[in-house]
Amino acid sequence: MQQKSKLLSLISLVTVTMFVTGLMWAAPTGGALPSPDEALVKLKEGNARFVTGASVHPRSGKARMEDTFNNGQHPFTTVIACSDSRVPVERLFDQGIGDVFVIRVAGNVCDTDEVGSIEYGVDHLGTPIMVVLGHRNCGAVTAVVTNAELHGSIPPLVDNIQPAVATAQRNNPSLRGKALVPEAVKANVWQSIDDLFKASPATRKRVAEGKLKVVGAVYDLADGHVDWLGTHPDQGRLMAYTGGGGYASADAGSSHVAAVASTSHETASNQEATAADKAAVSAMLKKFNKHQETKEYDKQVVSAGLGNVPFYSFGVLIVLVSVGLIYYYSRTKGANGESRFQWTLGAKLIGSFAVIVLFLTGMSIYSVTSMKGIGSEIQKIAEEITPVTNASTKIETLQLEQSIAIQRAFRFGEKEGVRAKEMFEEEIVAFEELSQKVDKEVEEITKLLGEYPAHSEESAKEMTSVMNSIAQISAEHRTFEEIGKRVFELLRAGNISQARLLQDAVEEAENNLNNNIVELATQLEKRSEAASKKAEADEKRTAAILTVLTVVVVLFGFGVAVVMTRSIVNPIKRVIEGMSTGSEQVASASEQVSSASQSLAQGASEQASSLEESSSALEEAAGMAKQNADNAQSANQLSIQAQEAAEKGQVSMNEMTSAVSDINQSSDQISKIIK
Repeated sequence: MQQKSKLLSLISLVTVTMFVTGLMWAAPTGGALPSPDEALVKLKEGNARFVTGASVHPRSGKARMEDTFNNGQHPFTTVIACSDSRVPVERLFDQGIGDVFVIRVAGNVCDTDEVGSIEYGVDHLGTPIMVVLGHRNCGAVTAVVTNAELHGSIPPLVDNIQPAVATAQRNNPSLRGKALVPEAVKANVWQSIDDLFKASPATRKRVAEGKLKVVGAVYDLADGHVDWLGTHPDQGRLMAYTGGGGYASADAGSSHVAAVASTSHETASNQEATAADKAAVSAMLKKFNKHQETKEYDKQVVSAGLGNVPFYSFGVLIVLVSVGLIYYYSRTKGANGESRFQWTLGAKLIGSFAVIVLFLTGMSIYSVTSMKGIGSEIQKIAEEITPVTNASTKIETLQLEQSIAIQRAFRFGEKEGVRAKEMFEEEIVAFEELSQKVDKEVEEITKLLGEYPAHSEESAKEMTSVMNSIAQISAEHRTFEEIGKRVFELLRAGNISQARLLQDAVEEAENNLNNNIVELATQLEKRSEAASKKAEADEKRTAAILTVLTVVVVLFGFGVAVVMTRSIVNPIKRVIEGMSTGSEQVASASEQVSSASQSLAQGASEQASSLEESSSALEEAAGMAKQNADNAQSANQLSIQAQEAAEKGQVSMNEMTSAVSDINQSSDQISKIIK
């Protein structure tokens, strides 16, 4: 029972939650709108759900339809997007009916009609966020970037995109064709915001009050992700705009007065060109062609000075010094005092060292001269080709902006109203300022090429061709400028028919100028590619030759080391061998001397033993002599006693005589030994 109660409570909680959530999604939005930041967060969260496949499709049912029908619309965001069918605005932000006030136009441009619609959203409906939404692979932007042929009413529609393309080219000079489209799409978003602020005082006012935030974004057709660009990077300048509010006269009193007739796209006059108009225009064109002059240049070769002569002179000096040293160390004096050439050890050492030095000097000179050549190619790219390329890109961009100024001048010149005339004059001023910038670029780049030295006939020929191309561009631009100024004069005078007849001439001059710029860009690209390839080839060749020379020097050095080692070591080896033989002989003699010394020592030892024996014998002899002396004394006493006892017996006398005889014999032997 308790478990059943818990289950019922859980079901009730889920039901209530779903009911409340449904009320939240289906609730009317006529209440307080979110702040600009809160509104932006809602858009970002909705796009995140769309990208991850977790869209909830809020406020999309019948109840929401009835609510907005009965209570009116209360969107929280205004979005101007491209008309491209692949950009489903409400779905990609996962919003419902009545949440987004959408304006759609090819290229998401902000012209008169679009600005009026935006003001209805941000001012009348009070949306706190305004999004200018571009998208990848925009066909309108691509058409302008690639200069595609347009028909009907499309050219006036996309002329607002041309300033954005010019800005993208100026900021990305290395990008051309379709590679420029992504940057042009972003630039077009900023351009639309710029145009909106310029033409809408109401938008500027609400932004200044903090009630509105205008942001840019780019939608990715491939994955549905929106890249948020934020507010305009130069919004301070945009906020300083004055005027706007339509082309109504100054007495209108309000930007919302019924002066729409004066802001219509219809022309103020439907003049048809007469035969007189055509004749007048034909005379103008002949005059333009007659006055067109192109300056011819002929670049002269400038001496490069000493060039590589100092390096070669240094090499020759090393050779002479080496030969002199070899000659000096190879001269010797013979026995008769005469000087003669002999390849001595010193000469060999000096000669080998000189050859190695010559190799190293040659490698150094080759390296320096080769790297100097490579450096000159790189320098040519950096100091000549790159500046000219940048200048041609700037000229192309400025000329494109001039074309835009002429087109806008046509639009405003054919309309009535004070504001239209003001805009017309502004475009004329912009055209003239751009002309001055083009002239300055041509002057600077011509001066640069004139001052840049040509050290070879080939370089002089190439630079002459570039300078003549720039001169041709300058001449074509003067024609374009003169025709444009004449168009302005005709429009200012109200001669619309003749101005229209000059449109073809303007387009022809523009095409000629574009062709010359493209031709110059192609020429510079080829030169840059050729210089890069030459520098790369020179670098590879230099590296290969230096590698070979290094191997040769190493092998030669190794060979010299071997030869010198043998030249020095072999004589020393022979000396050492002789000394070794002498040492062996000395050792043998030493052994013999040692043996003799040992024999002498042994003889000395034996003599010492004999001397010791002799000494012992002498001592015995001395003892015997003393004993003999004693015996003699005893004998004397005995003689005396014998005399006294002569009569004691003949036998004792005979024994005495025999003893004396024995003593005499012993003395003789001792004497012999002593001798």
